[in-house]
This record gives sequence, C-alpha cells and structure tokens, in this order.
Amino acid sequence: MHGLDGLRRLRQQFPSLAVIVALGQDDRATIRGALATGINGFVPKSDSPALLLQALRTVRAGGVYIPARTLGDFQNGQPPPTIDSSGLTPRQLDVLRLLLKGEPNKLIARQLGLTEGTVKVHIAAILRVLQVRNRTEAVVRARELGIFAPS
Repeated sequence: MHGLDGLRRLRQQFPSLAVIVALGQDDRATIRGALATGINGFVPKSDSPALLLQALRTVRAGGVYIPARTLGDFQNGQPPPTIDSSGLTPRQLDVLRLLLKGEPNKLIARQLGLTEGTVKVHIAAILRVLQVRNRTEAVVRARELGIFAPS
C-alpha cells in the first residue's frame, strides 16, 4: 500500500485501529489529505521526540493530533485541543453536540468551519472514546454519561 490510498484501505479494513502518520513531508495539503483518510494523528518527522510522545498520548486518549503550526487550518486559530473529563476534546464535543441534533457530516462541517474529512476524523475519535460502533450509539452513550442533557 502506498500514500493516501493505502491509508484509506487501512482505515476501511481496521476502522477502530488508531493510526498516526509520521512523514518528512509536512505541508498543509499533505496533512489535510492524510487527515481526510480518517487517521488519528500526523507527526512531522522533524518534530521532537517530546511532540511525538504528546501525539501518542493524545491519540491514546481518543483525541486527534495535528501539528500546532497547522491547527489554524482546522480550528480557526484555536489553541491545541485539550481533553475534558469525558475524554473528548472541545472540538469533538462540538461535533457530538451537532450529532445529537441529527446533523449530517456536511452540515456539521459547514457549521464548524471544517472539512467533511476532518468531521469524519472527529466522529471516528468520538466513537472510540465512547466505545460505540456508530453515530446513534454515540448519541445514546453521551446521554447516558450525561455529557449533554437531552434538549
């Protein structure tokens, strides 16, 4: 397997597998393309071992790791995501809030100023953190856990 096609096939075969890509090429287009395949993180090979460890911890906790210098592309200049007591990042909570309203990925992306690929990455992380298989189960689990009160 090679490149983005290989990542897509890997994600299709093993949807719950946490995947972090480490590449020497770290331009924004490459990072966006890789994240659109559903991976959980992207670490430029030029980053320090401490940042690699941070990426591994973030992904292990159910988050998505994106290099800080490219976060502006994905989160409108917000600081790097932090994990709250539910195990979800603030952006994942935003996505979950819209999932609770039954919004499709396209509308979630539009409302949050994200790409559909980035929304899919967040949804995959939400499913892993909540230990569910689909969007419906995620909504039910979020309500059971009291992450959001029913509206």
